[in-house]
Amino acid sequence: MSGAADSGVKSAQRVFDILELFAARREPLRLKDVSAALGLPASSTTGLLRTMEARGYLVLDRGTRCYFPSERLAHLAGWIPGAQFESGPVASAMRGLRQATGELIVLAADDDLQVDYVAALRSTHGIQLWTPPGTRLPSVNLGLGWLFLARRGVSGAEALARSVAAGLVAAGKLDAAFVADRIAGCVGQRILVTDARAYPQGMHPGHPGGGMIWGLIDGPPGHRTLGLGIGGPADRLAANRDRYVEALAGALDAISVESSAVPLP
Repeated sequence: MSGAADSGVKSAQRVFDILELFAARREPLRLKDVSAALGLPASSTTGLLRTMEARGYLVLDRGTRCYFPSERLAHLAGWIPGAQFESGPVASAMRGLRQATGELIVLAADDDLQVDYVAALRSTHGIQLWTPPGTRLPSVNLGLGWLFLARRGVSGAEALARSVAAGLVAAGKLDAAFVADRIAGCVGQRILVTDARAYPQGMHPGHPGGGMIWGLIDGPPGHRTLGLGIGGPADRLAANRDRYVEALAGALDAISVESSAVPLP
């Protein structure tokens, strides 16, 4: 019985993986594309795609043998207050930032002790960083996490103790003074520039030569807390820092104006 339950859980997880893959690629995909991207056997992928098509969540072009999400998916979540906020003004701001900077653009959400990467647009530069949607990182170890924690009034000591207790970070791995100082420095701040080279040895969760410029999004009342980031090699971000910060601030301002038009839950 437990084996059947485990199989059902895996199938459910894979359905969400497929949907997130389409969200990241934003293009029709063939069976072999999905199988290769997710590392799934062709037989399992076939069954999942056919089931999703039969339920009306995917459509299949018989000529190209490509699958693509149907309008039913949009209608499924369309009733949720604020759902169009992320797919509308936030998504538009992400595209604008990518066009203005050519860098990796990330949308992430505050999930208490973790930062959840919701969506990402790849850089157009030859040398680039990439963090796929679905990535979850401890808030105490990430610039956007520090902004989230500071906005909620959570101290570094509290956040670190709870993260260790939850098994998100190992006791003694992170520099407690560094974390506390960074969170305290984010109080009242909307934008934060981080550089992996400024982290204590072995503490940065991403690319050792990378950097991010993070900003807090002012969303509609009751909407989950979101942040927007520009990521790339630290040297390139440093060389373009003022321009990138200005572009991010402008995007955040535009989103804030749009959020006022979103109906309350």
